[in-house]
Amino acid sequence: MWEEIVGHRDIIISLQNLLQRSQCPHAFLFLGPQGVGKFKVAETFAAGILCHEHEAPCGKCACCQAVRQGKNLDLMVIEPDGANIKIEQIRALKHQAAMTSYSGYCRVCIIDGADRMTQEAANSLLKLLEEPPSNFIMILTAVSQNKILPTLQSRTIIYKFQPLVYDQLLTILTARGFDKQQAAANARISGGSVGEAIELFDPEIASLRRTALAMLTTVPQGLDSIWEQAQLIDKLDNRHAAFILKFLVCFVRDCVMLNLGSAYQEFIINQDVKNEMQDICTAWTKEQCVCAYDIIKEAHKALQGNANTRLVFESLLIQLHDILQGGNIVCQL
Repeated sequence: MWEEIVGHRDIIISLQNLLQRSQCPHAFLFLGPQGVGKFKVAETFAAGILCHEHEAPCGKCACCQAVRQGKNLDLMVIEPDGANIKIEQIRALKHQAAMTSYSGYCRVCIIDGADRMTQEAANSLLKLLEEPPSNFIMILTAVSQNKILPTLQSRTIIYKFQPLVYDQLLTILTARGFDKQQAAANARISGGSVGEAIELFDPEIASLRRTALAMLTTVPQGLDSIWEQAQLIDKLDNRHAAFILKFLVCFVRDCVMLNLGSAYQEFIINQDVKNEMQDICTAWTKEQCVCAYDIIKEAHKALQGNANTRLVFESLLIQLHDILQGGNIVCQL
């Protein structure tokens, strides 16, 4: 089962060594960006803990197959119920933790998204970690370390997952049958996240990428075109608006690479639309692109702070227009 996982070799070797010694601590915390494979590693590690074969996890026994199918009664998985993991879920976990395992050997719980626990849920889990039941192991996964109570962190073994590199992502995507050219672009845009790279194939998300490209093309055309673009953005939810800003950052960065000359062509993220970006570069200088990059980053921060989506984009587009008009926009070059 380990061989099915791409990347994270140092972490996997460490977990394999723990399995071989049969000396697993009672709690782990897997930290890292969304979609890099933390849950897959946690699930495989859980299979290794529960598997009775010499080379655990063997991937073939009834125990391992049940883990694959989500039917192993000694493996519990807790995920956010809506936006958060609630105290009721942790109370139910504590009740289950006090019970004897079905196999008579061990029980494992994966809390996927532990950084999304409510304060009450986190405090309740802390009590369980302070006095863990025998033969009960917990694996917490989280994106944000800052949202995990320090007292919880201190009672776990922490593993930090890094984004996957481009070649690893491309291997995963092509193995799943995705178009190679689009897979190459998505692998670069996703920033090392398998989950996000796959999400980018969604036709609705892919259309937002075209919207972002059209937006850069529209900015030099004047304020009337800017208002039209802002009206389109007004119909999007916060999540989709954030995708547009992410695409804009990637496009502007690529324009900088294009303006730097042929030696930098290999660093372009959006290779599949390079010709269209060449046209955009006729209106944008390298210095203007760098300024635009900084402004889009600030707009993304504002959106994350729950600012009004329409106002964020109106302000952004006006500032981009001012850059092209030689306005007094101060940027760090």
